[in-house]
Amino acid sequence: MRRMPQPNRNFAVRREWDWCACRRLALWTVGGFVLVIGFAYATTQHFAALRLGYETELLREERARLAEERRRLLLVLAETGSPQAIEQAARAQGMEPARASQIDRAVTAPTWVGAASTFGR
Repeated sequence: MRRMPQPNRNFAVRREWDWCACRRLALWTVGGFVLVIGFAYATTQHFAALRLGYETELLREERARLAEERRRLLLVLAETGSPQAIEQAARAQGMEPARASQIDRAVTAPTWVGAASTFGR
């Protein structure tokens, strides 16, 4: 099909710019960008809060586990520090209780170190 020129004379008329419409379009565009940025920021804050919640829960579980381990270790320490456990451990290494003849009964008075001796007076 061959194109023929338009028979009317106003086919090349150009429309004038509507500056009010351009301003409206720019305002809507800026408003849309602000809205999108706000939603993106809210989304990152939401996911950060979720991540911190999960980390907090893991730390609570770790703290409970460590508290239980501490309680268990304190019980083990109390058991191994008892005189009966010390005596059994000593016997296992071949030690014997001290005989009365091995004990030195000489009692010495405690010596008190005063401040004067500390400073060389």
